[in-house]
Amino acid sequence: MKAISNDFWTDGKNIFYQNYGMKNPKIIPEVDMESFRVHSCYLASDKNRIYAQSSMGEGLQIFFPEDRESIIFFPQEISSSEFVDNYNLYNYNTHFIQFDNIANEHKAKLINWLKTNYPDKEGWWNINSTFYDQLKLIACNFFTDGKRVFYKFNGERTYDYPTYGCRHNDFYLQLKNADIKTFHPLNSVYSKDENNVYFYSRKIPADSSSFQVIDELFAQDKNGIWYNGRIAKIENPNTFEIISSSKDNKCHFAKDQFNVYASSSVKIDKFSGYADLLLPLKNSDPTTFTEINDVWAKDKNNVYWFGKIYKNADAKTFEKISEPPLTWVDYARDKNNVYIANGQTVKKGLQGKSFELINEFWAKDNFVVYCVKTARVMKSIDVKTFKVLDEKGKAEDKNFIYDFKDYSVKKQEKP
Repeated sequence: MKAISNDFWTDGKNIFYQNYGMKNPKIIPEVDMESFRVHSCYLASDKNRIYAQSSMGEGLQIFFPEDRESIIFFPQEISSSEFVDNYNLYNYNTHFIQFDNIANEHKAKLINWLKTNYPDKEGWWNINSTFYDQLKLIACNFFTDGKRVFYKFNGERTYDYPTYGCRHNDFYLQLKNADIKTFHPLNSVYSKDENNVYFYSRKIPADSSSFQVIDELFAQDKNGIWYNGRIAKIENPNTFEIISSSKDNKCHFAKDQFNVYASSSVKIDKFSGYADLLLPLKNSDPTTFTEINDVWAKDKNNVYWFGKIYKNADAKTFEKISEPPLTWVDYARDKNNVYIANGQTVKKGLQGKSFELINEFWAKDNFVVYCVKTARVMKSIDVKTFKVLDEKGKAEDKNFIYDFKDYSVKKQEKP
């Protein structure tokens, strides 16, 4: 086997990759042998695709850029992890390829190199800085110069938001091949023309004639249900129903007659990056399913946290008992444990059955006192004689007076 680089090899018929944690090289599927080139310690390509070699033991990502014909790779001394096409700047962050809009000195260095080496190319780096100020609003986040359509991004933070990691708001990406005569926005994330459907600025393989938005990130066409710009594997689309959809929610829920579905950030497949997908909840019951908040949910079988089963939680007795501003995050309990909305039991020393929140500073069960502000079990406090004295953090037991000051509990012996 002949080495192409430190991470890629060939036997004359196939190209292999191997990175950290892999015992043996593996074949790159459907690679074009003649056009395959290695560009850096991370990036390689053929005439169809980009290949990103992980340094974190995650294998190989295969990426399909928006405009493969206009792709430009930088020399390694300029950047080993970034590349561009006419529409976007891309960055491989050692986990997945993301659209990159980091406004700093490094980006200025990339732009200067592009302007010097590709001064006549119709790329985003050659657009006059005042160009975007002259665009006219179509609706929502969509703008036009009369011939082309652009999407304006506002600095959100999701895997599928093309400017993931951006440092400022006013950033535009062009919708490739959008037909201005038939183009119209459907909401702030979906749009279409007579031929194509777009999610933010990315073209998606949906049917334009039948595509319609259901609510926020949810949509439907003749092929099925779409969520977050990707078609979801819904068992019965005809009975599909959205339970929660707001983009502000950390987790979205939906159901059909057979399953409950929840959004989750996962790796799409063996050779792709990460995305928020709508996935079925195992052993879920759609008839008894209840959303507790945008983190917790339950049915007759399970309690769920971000779409994952709480293995030790008791569904029959699980209930939310507080939320901000009383507590910094939501609290819940069942007959056994106390939970906070980051998915952990608070402390093994707390009994869920008898646990009660007294105020924003104090809680207790039958055995111990708990300080809410410090998230600590106060074993030294006598629970039988414990009493709250005011709503500012002062309390007492048979021996001491307690006060919450400077982010900690101060105690003073009674006279």
